[in-house]
Amino acid sequence: PEMTRHMFGNYVGSLFFLASSTLLPVIVTELAGARANAYFYIPWMMATGLQLIPQNMTTALTAEVAHDRTKMSAYCAGMLKQIMRLLLPLVALIFVGAPWILGLFGPDYAREGTPLLRLLPLAIIPNVFVSLYISIARVQSRMKSIMVVQGIICILSLGMSYWLLK
Repeated sequence: PEMTRHMFGNYVGSLFFLASSTLLPVIVTELAGARANAYFYIPWMMATGLQLIPQNMTTALTAEVAHDRTKMSAYCAGMLKQIMRLLLPLVALIFVGAPWILGLFGPDYAREGTPLLRLLPLAIIPNVFVSLYISIARVQSRMKSIMVVQGIICILSLGMSYWLLK
């Protein structure tokens, strides 16, 4: 029963995460059109790639802490430091270089996508703490917390995006 509860919580949380990360380009296309989505999608994919840093590192943290829970505080602090050490320079580089990065796809992409390419990586910084929270919740078998957090993020991100694009 414990394993089933754990798997169910992770599964529902993962569905919310997938919905919020994969449906947004569909919403943009539907509400703003294919042209707008073309300018949206490249910054979105770059930010999604950056998001893999905290996700993968906190997954490793989950495995480490599950092995030795007495070191959870030290591991969390160390992991947060390592994630920020990797992520902050990349975010700064993308923020500064956004027009040139998107310029590789053409001047229209640079003009239309630069503000978004600057904002999306900045949004990953607070999301590091969400990833860390979910990792800790997994170790502590607080599956309801994972579902609630991922559900709120999904509803807010898709709902607000829909509302802002309308």
